[in-house]
Amino acid sequence: MKRLTLILLLIISFCLYADWTEQQKILASDGTEDDYFGYSVSINGDYAVIGAFYDGENGDGSGSAYIFQRNGTNWTEQAKLTASDGAAYDEFGRSVCIDGDYVVIGAYGDDDNGFMSGSAYIFWRNGSNWSEQAKLTASDGDDWDRFGYSVSISGDYAVIGAYRDDDNGDESGSAYIFQRNGGSWTEQAKLTASDGDAGDWFGRSVFIDEDYALIGVEEDEDNGEESGSAYIFHRNDSSWTEQAKLTASDGAADDHFGESVSIDGDYALIGAYGDYDNGMNSGSAYIFQRNSSSWIEQDKLTASDGAAHDDFGFSVSINGDYAVIGAHGDDDNGSVSGSAYIFKRNGSSWIEQDKLTASDGAAHDVFGFSVSINGDYAVIGAHCNDDNGEYSGSAYIFINDGLAIDEITGNAIINTSMAGNFPNPFNAMTNIEFNIRKETSAILTIYNMKGQTLERAVFGKGHHIYEWNAENCCSGVYYYTLESGNYSETKKMILLK
Repeated sequence: MKRLTLILLLIISFCLYADWTEQQKILASDGTEDDYFGYSVSINGDYAVIGAFYDGENGDGSGSAYIFQRNGTNWTEQAKLTASDGAAYDEFGRSVCIDGDYVVIGAYGDDDNGFMSGSAYIFWRNGSNWSEQAKLTASDGDDWDRFGYSVSISGDYAVIGAYRDDDNGDESGSAYIFQRNGGSWTEQAKLTASDGDAGDWFGRSVFIDEDYALIGVEEDEDNGEESGSAYIFHRNDSSWTEQAKLTASDGAADDHFGESVSIDGDYALIGAYGDYDNGMNSGSAYIFQRNSSSWIEQDKLTASDGAAHDDFGFSVSINGDYAVIGAHGDDDNGSVSGSAYIFKRNGSSWIEQDKLTASDGAAHDVFGFSVSINGDYAVIGAHCNDDNGEYSGSAYIFINDGLAIDEITGNAIINTSMAGNFPNPFNAMTNIEFNIRKETSAILTIYNMKGQTLERAVFGKGHHIYEWNAENCCSGVYYYTLESGNYSETKKMILLK
């Protein structure tokens, strides 16, 4: 009995949770006003690439991108990339992606095939040097295609979006696959939607992972005007075929599902920043899982403290068991200061793990407009930050520090209450009921007798019933703690099998 009491006191006194902390704020060494550094970001391994599409290196709005390398806990600028034939208003850096030793950078304002026909550039790393390896353009490029508005690279393949191409009608859109052979990149396939229509904007967002390409179509109208969709393409040798069309199970007009996309292994993540669940344009994101050749919606993600005009889901990235969702309209640090949310997969559920904001965030920074995650690192863009002048921009690196320990005060407040779990005792399944009566967030944590965290979830205002499945746990005593601000309450439950 004394041992049980000691364990319970330890549980009440401390909370263990995964902690993402800001490691460094990144600025361009030559940054100046109107560069929009951080408009696009990508991270892979020890390298991050940050786009500054309005940099004036080769004329107003010609654009650039910067490579940063990690050495221990420090990220240092290794190279500044510009197009060898850059010109005013090319907007080189509007989109960026890095994978291994290769970077692809979009320049949708380039005019090689007509006004704003667009292009993209491949850069290759040799030691600490980055050199331009190829310039990509569409074989059938034309005025206003905006080829390069979105880009992605994986291994020997790159995908480039041209959302205003008109093969299926005005601004129906397309995407192009390029393959590397040695130091050359050749166009392998042009992708369009099997049911494409005028104004769909197929290719507004793109992502490629090994043999799969994911293409966002935010203006598709299957679930209403501008409800949106996304398409999965699969490679078989040199052929790319449409495998699935993805739409939200609760899709509605103006959701803009497909504005942002990301894919990693068997999981695809689609942003829908116009969703209304927490108010107009509060936003959401959807997880799809692949089962053989089928893709099934697994979960819908929203912010625990979501509010109107947060634009949660405008940017997304997924890697392994983690996803990061940008909400650049959030106002925690002032109007449109912005934030981003980390979600972690637990079985078939994705649980909000952390909310990221800039340590020096300010109004109109739009932190979270661009996001990327790889391993234990995430990079978040804030292209309207003004450290180097108005709209000069910045980016922030966050690291997953693993488990952190916070002391819980135990001082209760009346805005949060916990009714308990039912049934109790229980066999495998029980429901934990609680109520949050103000605009805040609360953390529910479930522990075993050893104080080990079994599950953790974050909730916002409202009445909640959380179903816990203890099928894989042994019979015994378990505890759960609800925390919100200075409020903390712990209760016991008994599993009998």
